[in-house]
Amino acid sequence: MTPQTDRPPVEAALALPARSGLDGERAAGRVCVWGGEALTIDTAVLLDEQRDGGAAWFPRACRRCMAQRAHQALVAHVPMCERCRDEARPDCALGEELRHLVAAHTPVRYCASCARQIGPGEEFERHLTQAPSGTGGAAHYTHRACPPRRSR
Repeated sequence: MTPQTDRPPVEAALALPARSGLDGERAAGRVCVWGGEALTIDTAVLLDEQRDGGAAWFPRACRRCMAQRAHQALVAHVPMCERCRDEARPDCALGEELRHLVAAHTPVRYCASCARQIGPGEEFERHLTQAPSGTGGAAHYTHRACPPRRSR
């Protein structure tokens, strides 16, 4: 694979795995390059064309893994970047792109206890409720730190 120093900064920050270490499904983009979840045209996040020994390959990821990787990269990047830490001049291209990836691929969830949005990296629990008729139901989410929602 191309040395990491030659890769675009976002790809290096996301820690895209080397093609040689992937199984055929991941290398072909049929499943998430990180998590291994099956992908469809609607669920896949296309990553840029990669080069491995002169051959092109086109990895893809699921939205959950992309949001997690971008968030992890952002958390690692910001403390080391003077421009990202300075709110008066937020002109870091890498920080801006990572923030965009987190926002674009993180599902919007709200805590059923405190009504605040559950942000990337915050721990939460998913709760399933059954409809009275037994058909269907709903899911709600709570921050792990919030008191549990009382059932009616």
